Amino acid sequence: MSIAALAFLICVLSLALYALHQTDPVTTLLSFCKLRIYVLQCLSLTYRWCLTAACFDRFALSSNDLHLRNFARVQIARRTVRIIIVVCTIAPVHTLIFYNLRGRVCGIVYSSAAALYHSVFSTLAFAVLPVSIMFACARLTYRNLVLQRRRQQVLVGQRSNSLNNSDEEKNKQNQQVLRMLLAQTLFYAVTIAPLMCIYIYNAITFQVTNKSADRMAIEQFCQFLAELINILFAVSSFYLYTLVSRMFRREILNMFRSVLTRVCQPKNFRRVTPVIHDIQLATVPTQN
Repeated sequence: MSIAALAFLICVLSLALYALHQTDPVTTLLSFCKLRIYVLQCLSLTYRWCLTAACFDRFALSSNDLHLRNFARVQIARRTVRIIIVVCTIAPVHTLIFYNLRGRVCGIVYSSAAALYHSVFSTLAFAVLPVSIMFACARLTYRNLVLQRRRQQVLVGQRSNSLNNSDEEKNKQNQQVLRMLLAQTLFYAVTIAPLMCIYIYNAITFQVTNKSADRMAIEQFCQFLAELINILFAVSSFYLYTLVSRMFRREILNMFRSVLTRVCQPKNFRRVTPVIHDIQLATVPTQN
């Protein structure tokens, strides 16, 4: 997810910075128009569905069902990532076909059916399905943690104090992870909602051809603002984890302290004396 989000940011920012001083290739070259939306949708789908898979992984790991816990393995995670990459590479292929240039507008401008399909596809693949799955997994994870807590309270009399402390620490870790998961899911829903509204609005008003200049300017500004809000999710993970999780903040501080200690700690140099002179003295015969 982090790799896909980083690649997404590089693509978005590089084109935006280039367009500040040069002619925007997205609005002048058809190939850039098609490739930009295709690459961005591939990367965006990849890191969003990786987050969705991580939510399911957390639910499976907290479950008491042995079959579900078998899904929370490294081999399954690697296979899932491969499947997500393949599907997210194939799913937005329609953008390479239907995106065109009209004037200085890059979009689906010649087919109302394609525009409607793109709006429905984006709404389902980017918003409805991942958000629903993430909220469901978060709710089920919370239920599993509550059940685990109740079982530990029932068996608390049969365990030693050290084991109870270990269980308390594990419960705190699970609660912190659940908070991080909920915060990221809520922020995901908030940042994707404006862009989905823009997609639906464009599909509804596709047949309107007599738009005024002010209306077109307002639409372009709203779309730019929605895309900017959407980009915020790709850079939000560290800040959300830092704000929500106390254990994450503690781990970050410990990491910085460890790095500073290694960098600032003076090194103890040990002087190495040559041994050649000692060897020569040892080999010289003593005089009586």
